[in-house]
Amino acid sequence: MSEILAPVGNIDMAQAAVHNGASAIYVGSPGLNARGRTIDFSLEELRELIDFCHLHEVKVFMAMNILIFERELQAMENYLRDILSLCPDALIVQDVGLIKLIKKIAPNQVIHASTQMTVSSAEAIAETEDLDLKRYVLSREMSLDEIKQVRKNTEKELEVFVHGALCVSYSGQCLTSESFGGRSANRGQCAQSCRLDYELYVDGEQKELGGKKYLFSPQDLCGIDEVPDLAAIGVDCFKIEGRLKSPEYVASVVKNFYRAIENSENAVPEVQAVIKQDNIVHKESTKDKASPWKVKKNLIDNNGVSKEEMASTYSRGLYPGWLHGVKHQELVAGTYSSNQGFLIGKVLRPVFKDLKGPVVEAELDYSLSPGDGVLFFDPRSGRKVGGRVFFMKGDAIGFSRDMDMGELRKVTPNWEIFRSSSPKIEASLQKTWKDKSLQKSVPLFVELSAEIGQPIHVKAWVSQDLKVEVMSEFILEAAQSREWGQEDFEKALSALSGSAYHLENLNIIKLDAVFIQNKLMRKFKQSILEALSIERLLRINPCVETKINFPIHTKDQSHLSLKLLVRKESQLDQLQALELDTVIMDFEFGKDYKPGLAKIKEMGYRTGIATLRVFKPGEDHHLKVIKWLKPDVILIRNLGALHWLKENMDISQTQLIADYSFNITNSMTAQWMIDHHLKTLHPAHDCNKDQLLDLIQQFGASPWEISLHHYMPTFHMEHCVFAGFLSNGNSVKDCGKPCEHHEVEVRDHKGAKHFLKSDQECRNTMFNGTPQSASKIARELLDYGVTQFRLEALLEDSKTLAEKVRGYSDLIHGRISSEDLYEQLGVVEKYGITEGQLFNNTPFQDRKKER
Repeated sequence: MSEILAPVGNIDMAQAAVHNGASAIYVGSPGLNARGRTIDFSLEELRELIDFCHLHEVKVFMAMNILIFERELQAMENYLRDILSLCPDALIVQDVGLIKLIKKIAPNQVIHASTQMTVSSAEAIAETEDLDLKRYVLSREMSLDEIKQVRKNTEKELEVFVHGALCVSYSGQCLTSESFGGRSANRGQCAQSCRLDYELYVDGEQKELGGKKYLFSPQDLCGIDEVPDLAAIGVDCFKIEGRLKSPEYVASVVKNFYRAIENSENAVPEVQAVIKQDNIVHKESTKDKASPWKVKKNLIDNNGVSKEEMASTYSRGLYPGWLHGVKHQELVAGTYSSNQGFLIGKVLRPVFKDLKGPVVEAELDYSLSPGDGVLFFDPRSGRKVGGRVFFMKGDAIGFSRDMDMGELRKVTPNWEIFRSSSPKIEASLQKTWKDKSLQKSVPLFVELSAEIGQPIHVKAWVSQDLKVEVMSEFILEAAQSREWGQEDFEKALSALSGSAYHLENLNIIKLDAVFIQNKLMRKFKQSILEALSIERLLRINPCVETKINFPIHTKDQSHLSLKLLVRKESQLDQLQALELDTVIMDFEFGKDYKPGLAKIKEMGYRTGIATLRVFKPGEDHHLKVIKWLKPDVILIRNLGALHWLKENMDISQTQLIADYSFNITNSMTAQWMIDHHLKTLHPAHDCNKDQLLDLIQQFGASPWEISLHHYMPTFHMEHCVFAGFLSNGNSVKDCGKPCEHHEVEVRDHKGAKHFLKSDQECRNTMFNGTPQSASKIARELLDYGVTQFRLEALLEDSKTLAEKVRGYSDLIHGRISSEDLYEQLGVVEKYGITEGQLFNNTPFQDRKKER
């Protein structure tokens, strides 16, 4: 049975979600969630929230979707016991080590894999079978066909995002906030760098893009038209995103998806049944049946779904994301990045004066009312002018005399008009959770006996497997005048407004001629509800007593070695006779691997090939090339590729090593990776020096490989900037492949430039233009026992790259100091050198707003 899963950040959002049809809500676990700018609930508030939801037959999932550092993991046990005592229906987790720890403390606790785990294939699900995860939140970049392929190949529950903010980068693979400002998205501190403006440079020259400057800002996801397809595929849960959104947004989106599921003619029966699940009903008010606002053309389809209403609560434009595959020209408009609202028309004539105030003549497809917020937008330049409607004069929009005329005069014909807010729509939505007659309730079944000289005896239940028996404190007396009948008891027990119940059926077993005072009956009714609610909320703490042992790796120390990762074949030309152990190829084109492999072998180095960072259904061609070429080393970047290679090739003669993209920050995650045949591990780039050394000290130094020099990857995207802004094509089929012919950089709002590269599946990665060097901690790493190091090239020519290799080789062998190396590198690095976040010891900054 599919669920509608809604976001909750405060009690009003919870009310809005529950009373509009959510089957489950998700809420951040205090201090451990990926919503660094929202307010966390206290434990007591969470207990009350869970009680409220459970009484209404709504599940509660708690998000613990950030990476956990070693010291935190070792101090996590007491925190987890407090959280588990609340008995959430599931925990949504990113960190493999945290999953392992939770399962040690509470083996039966239900855990869902967060989208931050970057699960995009059935192979990734199969590789994590031993983690006992019940559900996987798939990457948002997956199409309907790809979701269908995953569904065919796993019995695990699948959850799919269907509405809300669409990140441009794969969740769990975005290091932009970390790279640019020390705010790790994997730690809940996303700075939303994708919503900022950028300039595009092609072969060193700035490209004029008109009003397009938001190169990485997609439209908001809206998959409501795809509900029948998703339901037919067998998706178990439709997830709504809602960071920093309003209760009205939650109410609108949940309500409309609820209707879409209910009325979908193509939905599987189980999904249609979500509306009546467990006999829950939603009461419909008999008052005010008409729409509370009038529209000329209502964007409500035959299923009663209103995109207009959803967009009016928040929208950067509504688009089905990647559900229909890649369409780069459509996904990112490039002209805006913030809330636009709902497109309602265009400007016909610029501002003119009326007695009441300035007026803009418009052509409107949808009506406006006084109080509505409007946004005038020029799609050619990206300019905006906003205001609030003061009066309407036909189709002309009138404003208060206080309106800034200088701003309003910028508006010219053909500008688009958006309704950015509507008090009428908001008031209508607020009624859905504030009007008691519209609130959701669960059916109450009552069996009653009323005999003279006895207390009233009641059996009450919501489901047959849980009944309570309650007797009144008073004894029934014979009626002297008017006796109580069936209708009196039904009336008394039906007055349940404000509770979680409505009387579904009253069965009176025995009824003598008795009389009852109304106030006594009201008190008795309350005792029935309290007894039933207490029984329904009975918590069974899932925690078990166990001693937690954190893993220590005891592998023998290996010899000092240096690996080099190259990104084009020409970089191999001057690498002869260097102190290199392995050369790993990470090329844009698979055809270059065979000649590259031959060159590396001829130079006497071990050969290596890197997998792509993402593996999706039908994308095994790259892995088949690796299998055929049989390199000495495979640098693995995702769970799906790991599983495919283990299943399809003999790995006994090949060393599998884990890259940073596995986000390893603690010893339990590290041990799980070792148990899955990964011989060498790269720590997550989220670690600063102290966190890195804690990890090495706890787990042991021998498995770790540390990048001494690399360009920090920031966005890793399904969206192709090359196709979107350097072509008229929507995909590789018609884009003309500008990535093969041009070098592209982007300039951020601070003036820094960054490199853009495409991989074999046309996914783009933006690399920080200033490389990060760990040379200043190389000596300390060696003292801790680390012997494996890596350098990563990007655009360097072979001569420059050879100079870097010699410099870092001299460093780790003690022939030069880090200061000497910096002086050498300063000559060849285009944008200088940074130490990145390695020396950022700033404690976690609480960015949460006040209540």
